[in-house]
Amino acid sequence: MIVGFESRTPRNLVCPRGTTVNAIANKQCQVKFYELLGMQVIKKLSFPDSKFDLYFLGYDHPKSLSHGNSTFDREGLIELTHNYGTESNADYKINNGNVEPHRGFGHTCISVDNIQAACKRIEDAGYKFQKKLSDGKMRHIAFALDPDGYWVEIISQKPIEETEHVTETDVGTYHMV
Repeated sequence: MIVGFESRTPRNLVCPRGTTVNAIANKQCQVKFYELLGMQVIKKLSFPDSKFDLYFLGYDHPKSLSHGNSTFDREGLIELTHNYGTESNADYKINNGNVEPHRGFGHTCISVDNIQAACKRIEDAGYKFQKKLSDGKMRHIAFALDPDGYWVEIISQKPIEETEHVTETDVGTYHMV
């Protein structure tokens, strides 16, 4: 199930492997969140006649697996679909795929160099967590919430014990899983 995929998305648009499509209410807040995670807007497509825009975000740092590749030749993209007017519509509700009766989407996942520092950076920026590292028995993963409530799993590229006392994180090493 792809949450937020609009039937009016252009028919010639091919979604690459590892693309997640999320309907969003506030484009500025969403883009800012994913930029904090090291992603960049790779491409924006506007469809003013249909009253929506598509934002394709991915990793494009020199260390990224897909650095310099074309938009649709990448490992992992987040496609944010913004329908005009949703940011000011109090009745507009996002289905993040993790609540009944539409449970099934789950979450996206990013791999980070230092999970403790990455989670602290996210929390210090004012974002909430569905599950912090300190919650529950699985202390090696966390779930951050983007501004519309989509879950983003945060996993470490190294054993948590190796990064326990490291306070820095390099978003240039992050990638989608």
